[in-house]
Parts: sequence; structure tokens; C-alpha cells
Amino acid sequence: MPRILDDFPHEEAVTRLKHAVGLTKSFTDEQIAALARIIVAEEYQADEVMMDEDEAASDIYVIISGTASVEMKLPAKDVANAQILTVRENGIVGEFAFLDGSRRSASVRILAPATVFRLPSDALRNLCETNTALGYRLMQNLGALVTHRIRSINFGLRSSLQ
Repeated sequence: MPRILDDFPHEEAVTRLKHAVGLTKSFTDEQIAALARIIVAEEYQADEVMMDEDEAASDIYVIISGTASVEMKLPAKDVANAQILTVRENGIVGEFAFLDGSRRSASVRILAPATVFRLPSDALRNLCETNTALGYRLMQNLGALVTHRIRSINFGLRSSLQ
């Protein structure tokens, strides 16, 4: 269970979000400050599960410090989950469910103690609707992130088929 960091300084949140360029690339300072106002700062310990595969949730998470493993269940019941991605500082998870409203496609387990920013989906959607320039840039950035991840999978698949 995460520990909520209610006293996380707003100025530090703004600074940290500036470094999460996968999420905030081409954002203005005002847009980053608006995003920082809706974050929930959380701390996780090693081996804690941050999100479960098939969970009905659509918050986005930014790994501020620490490391996380994105894992998928395998069909064989006696086999451990397969790690498909390691997410480090400034990395983003949870974007698929946010974008399409589907259930979580993977689990995220913390590998090293981590501080994360959770962007509650309802608050983030509201912010995008009220600040359309921010919403447009956010969707561009999330689209680029998803495209990058799919291309990486395609290249890996191509290599395994040769």
C-alpha cells in the first residue's frame, strides 16, 4: 500500500514534472504548474505492486525516483509474470488505460523504493477539457510514448521472427 506524501512541495513537483519530458514535452511553465496541482505524490517500497493487470483503473503514474517493472501474466499457471519493460526515473506508466478506458494491460511492480506522482484520471481529464492547449500537448506526448513502445515491440518481434 503506498504512503501518500501530503506535504510534497508544489515547487518541487513542478521541477520534477519538467524532467518527465515524455509527459510534459513542450508544456509551458503554467501548464506544468497546473498539472502539478492535481498530482498525488506516493511512496512505494520494493516489491510492492503499484497496479494490477486487468484492474479497472486509468490513473497515469510518473516514476519520480526508483525503478519499476511492467509485467504481464503468462498463460501457464506455474510460470511467473514476464517482465516486458523496466521503468526508471521520469518514466510513465498507465497511459494505455487512460487513453482508451480499458482495463490495465499489465501489472507494475516496484523494484527499488520509489516516489511516484499519480495523476488521477478524472482530474486529468477535467484539466484537459478546461485547458485545451494542455490537453492537446498531453495527448501528443502520450501518443508519441505509445508509438515508441509499439515500435520497440515491433522491432523485437521482427528480430525473433528472423
